[in-house]
Amino acid sequence: MSHAKEKAFFQGLMRSHKQLGVALGIFIFALCFTGTISLFHSELSVWENATLSSVAAPPSGHLEDLPVDKIMQQSIDTYGGPDGKDVEVFYVSQDMPGHRFAISGTHTESDEAWHTSYWDASTGELITHQDSGLSHIIAEIHTDFWLPSPWGRYAIGVLGVIFMMLAVAGLLVHRHWRKESDQLRLEKPRHKWSDLHKLAGFWALPFHVVIGFTGALLGLLGVILIMMALVAYNGDQDAAIADIFGKDPVMSEESAPIPSMIPFVEKSREDMREGFNPQQVMAVYPGDKNMFVLINGNYPQTLGIDSFAKYRVDTGETIKLVDYIHDNVALRVYSASVPLHYATFGGVEMKFLYFVLGLMSCLLPATGLFLWLRRRAFDWKARMVYWGLLSLPVATATGFVMALATKWLPAFTTLSFAKTAIHYAGVAFVLGLLLVAFQAWRSQSVEASFIRAMQVIMCCLAATAVLDIVLQLSKGIGQWAPQAWGADLMLLLMAGLAYFLKARLQEKTAADELSEALA
Repeated sequence: MSHAKEKAFFQGLMRSHKQLGVALGIFIFALCFTGTISLFHSELSVWENATLSSVAAPPSGHLEDLPVDKIMQQSIDTYGGPDGKDVEVFYVSQDMPGHRFAISGTHTESDEAWHTSYWDASTGELITHQDSGLSHIIAEIHTDFWLPSPWGRYAIGVLGVIFMMLAVAGLLVHRHWRKESDQLRLEKPRHKWSDLHKLAGFWALPFHVVIGFTGALLGLLGVILIMMALVAYNGDQDAAIADIFGKDPVMSEESAPIPSMIPFVEKSREDMREGFNPQQVMAVYPGDKNMFVLINGNYPQTLGIDSFAKYRVDTGETIKLVDYIHDNVALRVYSASVPLHYATFGGVEMKFLYFVLGLMSCLLPATGLFLWLRRRAFDWKARMVYWGLLSLPVATATGFVMALATKWLPAFTTLSFAKTAIHYAGVAFVLGLLLVAFQAWRSQSVEASFIRAMQVIMCCLAATAVLDIVLQLSKGIGQWAPQAWGADLMLLLMAGLAYFLKARLQEKTAADELSEALA
């Protein structure tokens, strides 16, 4: 390639990088931001409920040790209506290490909703019903942008591809990356945001690529199955799904007694590869003649999602055994993509490493958009970009304040948590969106707007974390659940980042004022 052609290629790549980044930067930022917080979705679900966040005890052992049958019957009695036939799917799992509770989910046909409950893992007694509040809102934004299924997931998958391409393209267009890879000129207002953008892109590039690829794979799985069905199954998508996951029985509408689930858990240990560790039992059509059960579990020290065994309940027949690690290469890649994307391996240390890298992913589109905003007048287009960029963080910060109130204040906790938590969090979330819209409309400069937004985020998150820590400690350190303090630490880290960005912006504003005074 001649020098002129090479120059034209890199100029075109830079132009595409800039235009695509500005056009989709808000959506990519929303994806990265909600994904970073959703790393702690399980912890936040516990944090939002004072009853759960104050229950800490040694784990209760294997899945067989849980009173699964008692929990299932109580859930069906609670949500299944007078005849219990409204329940389509029930599951119970123990995926909260260090706690003495089990989690159940009950899906009902009438309202097409999942109802989450927490149970004492030793006695099977109900601790609380909980439909998660703010954590549920954030997770739904990350997985489908609140768009109808499956289009939301497809949009997320496409954004994953674009994010990965933009991260790689950013490295290519900055051909002096070796020289700039350790350059952070915080004392120079004109360069520090560009340096932050380059550093976030360079040092976390492998993370950006992995997250973009796995997010695209998970989001576009439906499209991949359709393509596979067209190629290998003559367009029969149901046949493709049945070949991978097994052909499920159809609901018969004939009643049948519900047997114990424990024998199926024990059978899965025998049928699956040695080392299989059951984590969840799922009953589909409980109380129906064609009821079947899935036993999901994992293999310790392996990078992959839960493999499963699926059985008919009436005959005990094995429907399908799926070992994602050993069945074939395609399933192994898909299996590895889930823990790689959600950091479900390596313990809490890996989650916090992902959290730091996730914040760098957030900085990438945020600093890119900020550089674009600084180079233009604060007109209506700039105000819309500002609102789109900062509305989600501010709304999340105000949502955490309301979540704390829902958790601790008697005026809130005397009401039904399951009916009010998500409503209160949603109201606070909307108020945060309106607050940023008001700031965007009345502000005269992008720097002043950003400073005020960072102040709101910093104060809300820091106050929420500190108050929750004080209230938890007042009940005794021994009653403070690991999930609760992990969530508080996450809030403090986010408040610290907001303070850092605010301080850098104030330095720039002060430098500009000094320059104007000297002039």
